[in-house]
Amino acid sequence: YAAVRARSLALAAPLSAEDCGAQSMPDASPVKWHLAHTTWFFETFVLEAFEPAFKPHHPAFRVLFNSYYHAVGEQHARPQRGLITRPGLAEVLAYRAAVDAYLPHPDLGVLLGGEQLHPGIPARGRVLGGVVEQVGEHLLDANRIDHDVESLVGARQAQENALGKVPRGGRRH
Repeated sequence: YAAVRARSLALAAPLSAEDCGAQSMPDASPVKWHLAHTTWFFETFVLEAFEPAFKPHHPAFRVLFNSYYHAVGEQHARPQRGLITRPGLAEVLAYRAAVDAYLPHPDLGVLLGGEQLHPGIPARGRVLGGVVEQVGEHLLDANRIDHDVESLVGARQAQENALGKVPRGGRRH
């Protein structure tokens, strides 16, 4: 759990808050959204279900960071995830820290209490499912970052080309 969560932060570390919010194509959610979504998964499917003292971080997160879990409720549309300006990256990281303070729980076996997700499947499967989902998010983040860099390089080249066509000493209007 801890190693996979740390890897997510390592992927995001070289990026600015603005980079983490960028969405260069409709099918690739921003890094900030992925950081929050995987946190939402553990909050929703582990802590809310098995930690009696746990209170959800923010009610709006249930919609903002739900990807495709229709039984849980509504989802924010994937093509518009780059338009989510609040919470900012700092608040998303604080959200992660708040959820991570519970997991890995020093007594994870007691936290999960032998409850069953489905008959025959121990609740630990929820934690493992969340870790597996987060590893998948790492791949998506790496691909999204590559696409964003290509898009930014193309945009910068277009700007330089356009600026090169401005007459010397002239102004663009």
